Amino acid sequence: MYPSRYAGAGKHGRQAALDIPPRQLLPHAGVQAADNEPIVIGTASGERQAFDLLINLAGDLPEGWQGYQRLAEVVDPRTGALPAARDRFRQYRSAGYEPHYHKLGKAKR
Repeated sequence: MYPSRYAGAGKHGRQAALDIPPRQLLPHAGVQAADNEPIVIGTASGERQAFDLLINLAGDLPEGWQGYQRLAEVVDPRTGALPAARDRFRQYRSAGYEPHYHKLGKAKR
């Protein structure tokens, strides 16, 4: 996973992650300690190892994305991220992949 929300946030990003209630936290590890964890989180594209799914939360394509069996992106059109997401969609197609998208409805509050 390539998170952009807390990238570069240092101790503040780690504290935000620690504030998540335990029952909502998924077991995970950084790339260096990934051997026994189902979810691996990394921020540098050079950290990639052999994983099945890449969840790209960054605004660009991470290096080595073609090596994953599956790739997912979550794009919130309200943030202005849609043009960059459309560019990535075209990049996937030009690389020979046939991406699918799912338009989700508005969240209920």
